[in-house]
Amino acid sequence: IYKALEPFFPTLKEKQVRKAWKEARDYYRKETERLIDEGEAMLENAKNAKKPVFLLVRRPYNLYDKGINLGLPETIAGMGFDVLPIDMMKINVGGLADTNYWNLFWNYGQKIIAALKKAKKEENVFPIYLTNFSCGPDSFILSFAENEMKGKPMLILELDEHSSDGGYLTRVEAFVDVVKSYMKGVKESGEHP
Repeated sequence: IYKALEPFFPTLKEKQVRKAWKEARDYYRKETERLIDEGEAMLENAKNAKKPVFLLVRRPYNLYDKGINLGLPETIAGMGFDVLPIDMMKINVGGLADTNYWNLFWNYGQKIIAALKKAKKEENVFPIYLTNFSCGPDSFILSFAENEMKGKPMLILELDEHSSDGGYLTRVEAFVDVVKSYMKGVKESGEHP
């Protein structure tokens, strides 16, 4: 990194770059741990309250960009529901080694499948998978996701540059109704698939 910066910052010392790099890495690790702890606490609180949590599944470039995701996370939270981004969930990607996904090529694809496996086990966690029109990796991963969530509600929303939030809001509202019905059925039967 130092060599790449040297032409632009000739007075910069290698020692300064190493120190800044270490501080940034340590901060990133600490912040990541804090967010996961916060997410896991949210999951536990919602589980105890028997409230649904909507797990937002997607890569960071469209999960955190309000222009791309059309503010859907805020919209769902505004409806009074807990919204959990995939990056705030403790996920065991290593657990895929003994499954059909042991050779899933994409790192984030592995993270998505591991998160869905965890969501499937949790009675009150319901994924909303944000995908993009013509996304190559998702053409594979979506079929795995649907198979993984078989028997439990999951919403897949395909986003593109011509979208507006109106159509998506209608689908989210319908999904909320499906989730409420599912949770009522689980409560009445006492069984979780």
